[in-house]
Amino acid sequence: MKNIFINISLFILTGLATLFIIELVMSLFIGKPQSTLPNGLFNQSSISYLTPGFKGRFNNNEISSEININSKGLRDKEIYYTNKNEEFRMLGLGDSFTFSYTSYKNNFLTILEDSLNKKNKKISIIKAGVPGTGPDFYYNFYKKEGFKYNPDLILINLYIGNDITNIGEISSFSSTKDNVVNISFFYTLKTWLRHNSRLYTFIVGRIKGIPSLKKKLNDKGISPDVYEVYNKTPSENLILKWSKLSSIIDDFKNYNKKIIVNIIPSIFQIDKDQEKIFLKTRINDNYDVNYPTERLEKMLLMKNVDYINPLSSLQKANSRKSLTYRTDGHFNSYANFIIANEIKDFLISNEFILE
Repeated sequence: MKNIFINISLFILTGLATLFIIELVMSLFIGKPQSTLPNGLFNQSSISYLTPGFKGRFNNNEISSEININSKGLRDKEIYYTNKNEEFRMLGLGDSFTFSYTSYKNNFLTILEDSLNKKNKKISIIKAGVPGTGPDFYYNFYKKEGFKYNPDLILINLYIGNDITNIGEISSFSSTKDNVVNISFFYTLKTWLRHNSRLYTFIVGRIKGIPSLKKKLNDKGISPDVYEVYNKTPSENLILKWSKLSSIIDDFKNYNKKIIVNIIPSIFQIDKDQEKIFLKTRINDNYDVNYPTERLEKMLLMKNVDYINPLSSLQKANSRKSLTYRTDGHFNSYANFIIANEIKDFLISNEFILE
């Protein structure tokens, strides 16, 4: 019995030592993939999770723009809470598409603000886009910080992708009390490994390359697949997230502010060639890239919430010129210009802002 215990112990220790050596080798020779976003940009002690006063640049030769964060933790000019100039104030909430991987002046919210102010209008747009966040963060940010600006209108920019699938997930940006997922020891361990182990990331990446396994992991809520948002028969886990999104919209409405949802489409919805490539990777034919947008629009109509869908204009523009960077999937300046014009036309035609 003693020998069996010793052999088992040696086997476990040998296995752990082997994994440690592999992890060390991968760390030395593979290294951690460099993010397009610079080190030091994020700060979890900041309400916005962006470091106040940060100055830097994107880590991508194709995206050479500067990133300047103001004293309140936003990629924006300095704005006081008090509206001394009696401006019409809009608060723009969103993720990396709203943060914008372009220069500040080519962010669609900046283009919109400049365009509206050409006729001597007093309009100010607070640009509260934060990469890696989602609707649960947007609401928490408004509840803790955004309301201080006393905006006349809240523009919620929802990306048709991980803005839905990541609702309630544990991340650097989520509020633990609002999590939808079950927070177990193994879930916490998985989250830590995902951020710290190259070996874990490599193995999981290979497993997720098997469509049938990838879907099972998603359906059980173990490993959310952003592309499952296009599944016309969503899993129980994803249905919970749609329900949470509905509650978040209701929470915004309870503040009795004007609300508009700007629907940011994915490249699979914009580009037909990309759509065909994507659908070939799915395990069955039960996927429709337009399904989440149709579901969201139906939800917003039932709640009597105004929304903007720039998909048609982006599809037309995409036939003339690329809308995304070659080395990164985010929208370039051209796409930001199209989105800004769509929002401007909607605001004026629906008399949110008078000409």
